Amino acid sequence: MIGTVDSPALAGKLILGGWALNSSLSDIGFSILERDCYTCQHCGFESRPSKKVNHGFMVPVDTNSPVLVTREVHSGKCLCQLCASALAVNWSVVRQTSDEESAPGCLIWLPEFTQEKISIVASLILATSNNVPPSHHLYEAASHALTAFNGRTAHMAANVQLYKNDKDEEFVRALSLLPSEYFDYREQALKGVRFWPNPKFWAKSSHYWLKAVYENAAGFE
Repeated sequence: MIGTVDSPALAGKLILGGWALNSSLSDIGFSILERDCYTCQHCGFESRPSKKVNHGFMVPVDTNSPVLVTREVHSGKCLCQLCASALAVNWSVVRQTSDEESAPGCLIWLPEFTQEKISIVASLILATSNNVPPSHHLYEAASHALTAFNGRTAHMAANVQLYKNDKDEEFVRALSLLPSEYFDYREQALKGVRFWPNPKFWAKSSHYWLKAVYENAAGFE
């Protein structure tokens, strides 16, 4: 589930919704999202479009494309932003500005859970931690969960060769430069590695997720 792309900047624009503003990609993209009912084909997260956010923060992706861009409806699938980010970690764990906390996420070691399970759990945790007041009964649980997942970064160095503590950017750049004959090694090295999102980066998306998906769910009253 973890992967790299040939053009991190392009993949990042795609994941953040730039495809919907591109006339050569938007019609195909919306056809894919509508066909898949705005449901992530990896983790199962279900969004919905609105007048203001017509893509529901979902992404049309061709997982066989080196940049994730899909130009044919039949070759694309609908993914949530978190699952799409996991396929482009040389964008999603790299700082977007000089701010140390500007990366969309980080790498964690958690082989007990698939990336799909982590993505669906993360969407709920982010929607909660970013948007409900500290007095809400779910806020404390979300905060504890964030601490636990973030704590798994400390296990990366002990379990992944060539990884150095807190050096996500160096690691993923090295991964993206590996020649094809080393892909088997790469797959083995990444077997227990997962992408975990940065709540601050996904604040806008998580606010939408809360309003569009979770707010009427049991426990949010």
